[in-house]
Amino acid sequence: MKKLLSLLFALLICACASATPVPVWKGQCIPSVGRIQNSFLTDKEASTEPHFVKARREIAASNDLRLLTIAYLTKYALHTASTGKF
Repeated sequence: MKKLLSLLFALLICACASATPVPVWKGQCIPSVGRIQNSFLTDKEASTEPHFVKARREIAASNDLRLLTIAYLTKYALHTASTGKF
């Protein structure tokens, strides 16, 4: 009985060990959104558009509308915050 229980426990641990890797597009778009925020907040607004285009392209390739919405809302929130008229 102890051997069977030990075997089942070992199989359970092995089954939980397989993690799915992070998709490539997610690894590339999340840093782009962070660079947009950093560039915009350090008064380098001209350099934010290429980062946004890259992030939008990567997110669009994944068809993740929730993440695309977050990217657009982040962009518009930064523009609103920079005007001071909110």
